[in-house]
Amino acid sequence: MELAAHQRIVASTGPAAGKITGINHLVMLCTDLDRSTRFYRDLLGMKVVRTQPDWREEYERQYFFQLANGELFSLYQSQKMTAPERPLVNSLWPEDDEPSQRPQKLDHLAFNVDSMDDLHWFQERLTAHGVPVSKVWVSEAGFLAGRIYFSDPDGNPLEIATFDAADPRWESFDDRAWLREEHPVPALFEEAQG
Repeated sequence: MELAAHQRIVASTGPAAGKITGINHLVMLCTDLDRSTRFYRDLLGMKVVRTQPDWREEYERQYFFQLANGELFSLYQSQKMTAPERPLVNSLWPEDDEPSQRPQKLDHLAFNVDSMDDLHWFQERLTAHGVPVSKVWVSEAGFLAGRIYFSDPDGNPLEIATFDAADPRWESFDDRAWLREEHPVPALFEEAQG
């Protein structure tokens, strides 16, 4: 009996498997780092760990923010920046714009929280501070237990999501259930070559 396509997928392979342990840092653009600091530090709770003065012509300054797990997120302030395109699947965000018509550097950035309670807390907090935020999207099929969508002051599309690892449904969950594509790309059936 032949295995279904999702059962034949080689999900991890080769000598590099497992060596990437997280995100070192991500960089997005903004037009006003004062306003963005108030958003990312004061509203979302990130810690400022580095500031870079205006020493380059491409941008005015750069700040690094640290997430609770130690990963870094950075913003370049640039007055040359144009408004970002809307996300490809923008129906999840509360703004009512057309979807992106061209590729961009980053579609959206998703932050993690530990639980659905934390997710609801952020939704209420963002709403209380006048930030348009989507409803809490709940997934019964696993992967992301819940998520919300909103944008930063420069229109960069953001998401906060949770796996809600404490949920007892994860104890018996088989993560192969997430491999749902009937006809995945050929690379998923191949071992790495070196």
